[in-house]
Amino acid sequence: MRMSGRPCSRRAPQWPSLVAVFALAALTAGCVMREGAATSFEKTLTVDGPVRLEVRNGAGDTEITPGPPGQVHIRGEYRLQRFIWAGARRLEDLRDNPPIEQSGNTINIGLDADRLRYFTITYKIAVPRETLVRARAGSGDIRARGIRGPLRLNAGSGDIAAEDIGDEVEAGTGSGDIHLLRVEGPVSAGAGSGDLVLDALRDDVRARTGSGDITVSRPARRLHAITGSGDIRITDATADINISTDSGDLTILGNPAANSYWDLRTSSGEVRLDLSPTASFRFYARTNSGRIETRMPLVVEDKDRRTLRARAGNGDARIEVVTSSGNIRIR
Repeated sequence: MRMSGRPCSRRAPQWPSLVAVFALAALTAGCVMREGAATSFEKTLTVDGPVRLEVRNGAGDTEITPGPPGQVHIRGEYRLQRFIWAGARRLEDLRDNPPIEQSGNTINIGLDADRLRYFTITYKIAVPRETLVRARAGSGDIRARGIRGPLRLNAGSGDIAAEDIGDEVEAGTGSGDIHLLRVEGPVSAGAGSGDLVLDALRDDVRARTGSGDITVSRPARRLHAITGSGDIRITDATADINISTDSGDLTILGNPAANSYWDLRTSSGEVRLDLSPTASFRFYARTNSGRIETRMPLVVEDKDRRTLRARAGNGDARIEVVTSSGNIRIR
């Protein structure tokens, strides 16, 4: 029988391929990091006068507190948000070379956004009281206390809180809340859909929110507040007030000071005034389809179904209330 001249083929061993696989695994073991891997750093900088601090944080919280004079202490923690190539090296680089720049008494933190991509970052910063702060966060919270300021704080979707600030505060957030307590300078606060809670503010206040509520306690000077569909509540009111809402309610408790002017307006919400028995003011109220109810002694000057002109005491202050379809109640 004639045998075929075709040689018998045998499968060659795949050792080179296996070696390549193991080599690649060994090579990448230190390059690809799991989600949640973290590192941290601490750094102390020396300053010799008032500090100017700027912080940018894409995703994570920032906390600024008072520390000893003459130094700024920074503690940062970086955490991976996702699997990333060369993650281990990037974590080591951030630990050994944190994104901090100093020029005299000016300190910048986190300005190199490309290095910080894919990381959640927490900063805890202790500064001298004489510090001006500009802080911005994409999706984290910002908290500051016990420094002079001024403060400029902005968050995309995080909360902002500041207390015991000796100068002006500007705070803005897209969908977070704002809490301000004991601020000596003027305040400007705005939120897209968050609430504003403001207490013991010693200078003029401007507050605005799209669909959140505004609560103000013990305003010492002029207050201007606007909300789209939220409620506004003010307690211990004495100075000038100018507030309005489209579909929310207005509630004011206080005693208008002499020569002060309260201008209160809402489209479809209710207005409630709870005033001191010793309050002295001239009062004008108008509603298109609501009711006007009074439960305090007033000297009525003119009245019909939709309007009321009256006086309490000597009429030292002036209060005007206008609503389209809401009720007006004063007591």
